[in-house]
Amino acid sequence: FSDTKEVQQHALIHQESKTHQCLHCDHKSSNSSDLKRHIISVHTKDYPHKCDMCDKGFHRPSELKKHVAAHKGKKMHQCR
Repeated sequence: FSDTKEVQQHALIHQESKTHQCLHCDHKSSNSSDLKRHIISVHTKDYPHKCDMCDKGFHRPSELKKHVAAHKGKKMHQCR
């Protein structure tokens, strides 16, 4: 994590009861932001981040970045 606030926010995931219920499945989240991310990534067909090379779509920019790197033969994560 890049800072203390992020660690604390992450810790809440493990401490809080998961009271935010998905209306589409049995998934529960500890906060509304996580529930929204779940719904978008699992239950929608909205892929706003499109690859210029093959037109494949992704929910998040980070997913597109990894995909484009694969087109270029780059490895995003390497063993040190």
